[in-house]
Amino acid sequence: MRGFPLLRILVVAGALLMLGVPVWMLTRDRVEGIAAPVVEEREATGMADFSVVMTSTTPARLSVTAVNDAVRESDGGVRRFEARFEMPLAQPEDLAVFAAFEAEAGPQALRVEVRSAGRLVVDRTFWGEGEIHDVVEVAAP
Repeated sequence: MRGFPLLRILVVAGALLMLGVPVWMLTRDRVEGIAAPVVEEREATGMADFSVVMTSTTPARLSVTAVNDAVRESDGGVRRFEARFEMPLAQPEDLAVFAAFEAEAGPQALRVEVRSAGRLVVDRTFWGEGEIHDVVEVAAP
């Protein structure tokens, strides 16, 4: 490179800035607010919301219940059903699940997911023909 040394330094410094600034922007430590899971006031009393999602391979009448709680039931044949329960956080209750499949052609599957405060607590799959009756044990999250 020929020319004035001061001009060469400015060109090299400009090139380093053009390459260095984007790299610095991508790699710098940013302090961002991390969203904490939604914690409700009920957790202070030991209660929490549990979301139960039931998914079947074929349309079925789905229902779920907890001890001393009303039965939550789907309207007719559905492939996905969601219900919410308020249970003690330290000792959640077990859930009784039921599926009556409309088509009785071979084995069908029922997947049950239980979430609390956005975290997956239970993920179980049951297989059966015609109907499935089973219990999902829910551990403390």
